[in-house]
Amino acid sequence: MRIANPIYDTFFKYMIANVEIAKYIIENLLDKKVIKLQPLQQEKVIHSAKELKIIRYDYSCTVELHDGTHKNIIVELQKSENKLDIGRFRGYLAKNYKEESVLNDGQTDYLPIIAIYFLGFDLQNTRPFIKAECNLIDLNTNEILDEEKDKFIQKLSHDIYLVQIKRINKNAEDRLSRMFSMFNQNYKAEHNNKYKDAVLDIPEEQIQSGNKNIFMHLHNMLESSEVMDDFEEARRIEKIMLKDEELRFLEGKAEGKIESAQAMLKAGLDKQLVQQILGLSEEQIEQILL
Repeated sequence: MRIANPIYDTFFKYMIANVEIAKYIIENLLDKKVIKLQPLQQEKVIHSAKELKIIRYDYSCTVELHDGTHKNIIVELQKSENKLDIGRFRGYLAKNYKEESVLNDGQTDYLPIIAIYFLGFDLQNTRPFIKAECNLIDLNTNEILDEEKDKFIQKLSHDIYLVQIKRINKNAEDRLSRMFSMFNQNYKAEHNNKYKDAVLDIPEEQIQSGNKNIFMHLHNMLESSEVMDDFEEARRIEKIMLKDEELRFLEGKAEGKIESAQAMLKAGLDKQLVQQILGLSEEQIEQILL
């Protein structure tokens, strides 16, 4: 089955905007049943090629624990291609740590946070699915304590789930590799000159019945003029940002920043966004617009 490659921001955005697909991802990574999942209201839900190259969704989530009890948490689900986005990752966490959530009974509380990151770059660890968690340790004995963290500690620490998209192995038979085979970059479609590696051709036997709807969703994107127009626009803006004059900005040359700003504004990017990306003052942006 040919599907839109979700390593690309545009396709990932349209995929994860489907709450049922988001629920599938969260359930399988956390290995917990999701009872309720609701997107949190925020100023910017999506940061794409037209904005800051990060796709981000926050959810209010109720999960069922192994003992049958329910737990309310906040889930941050983000995707990035760039290691330099660490500052914005921390900023999003800070925002969720700061704000209280409204619970089902109308009360407010600071909820525990779980962060899920889909990475388009590689970490030092070669395993595609990684969890980093905060353990309780006895300082006298260095013993890791088995008991559940107190709610106070849960609200001041968070677990991280990482998916290294490019490290998902084609022939792996583990549970997560099969469940997330829609990200397997080893199935890039051949003879597709127009979109190159933006299309994956996944063998039918690799598609599990439980996630076939995700594959159909990604397959239908290739037939959607709205999705493909957004994809083409994102590629056009990326090319502009990678031209020589933009690269001079990365070398720290002031004239490169101005030329980059001119190209971005000409391409239709918001002036405040250009100002934020390039670190220019409001006066410099206004001067360029004259």
